Amino acid sequence: RVTANGAPQRTGFIPEIQGLRTVALLLVAVYHIWFDRVSGGVDVFLLVSAYLMTRSLTGRAERGERTNPLAFAVQKFARLLPAAAVTTALVLVAVALLFPATMWRDHVVDAVASLTYTENLRLQQAGTDYFATNDALASPFQHFWSLSIQGQVFVMWALVHAGAELAARAARIPVRRVLLGVFGVVLAASLAWSIVLTAADQTFAYFDTWARLWEFAAGSLLALVQHWIRLPAALRAALGWTGVAGILACGWVLPVESSFPG
Repeated sequence: RVTANGAPQRTGFIPEIQGLRTVALLLVAVYHIWFDRVSGGVDVFLLVSAYLMTRSLTGRAERGERTNPLAFAVQKFARLLPAAAVTTALVLVAVALLFPATMWRDHVVDAVASLTYTENLRLQQAGTDYFATNDALASPFQHFWSLSIQGQVFVMWALVHAGAELAARAARIPVRRVLLGVFGVVLAASLAWSIVLTAADQTFAYFDTWARLWEFAAGSLLALVQHWIRLPAALRAALGWTGVAGILACGWVLPVESSFPG
């Protein structure tokens, strides 16, 4: 888009990000359906969601707008919940039609957990093995685990940004530098925990919010440092296609079933 005087107009829409999300979504479907493997595509979604959130909130903070965690959460979930509620309702109808009555109660509990963004915690408590070869007993709500973690992080990240803005004003230093320090610590601590927990109990670690925070922190750090990065167009293109190749190959080259999220 351009303004009336022909200058580029900044918008919140980034076509490359939508393309990346499409690639990740196709990877999840293709690997699950045809290869019975995990692609790592969900991890792309986690990183991208934090990248966009930090990019937006930091930009607003630098323009003098304060982050209101409550308003942010209300706005975010008001956009997400309607579609999630419709999906949940339709799945419950399918459960009533296709599953025996003895299983209804567990699926209703799963539905509530999905709508309250706690499905990953329920799967942890149930000892669910995401990589189990027998899917006969798998919950139809199982794939809400990643959305649940994202919902939890939306709240946490809004609080982190609000706290960093207060600290930056008190110390009279740029908020971007405060956030770099905070998310750097989060990445290091979460990655260390993720490696340890994955080695001890990979099934439990797969659904663990704290073991996933490093992926979100990586996205936030990218959003923060991108502000200072200037690369030639040819190098940007080469790095971009290298990244796409890495994403496509990730689930095939890496033993995701034993190494993720650590």
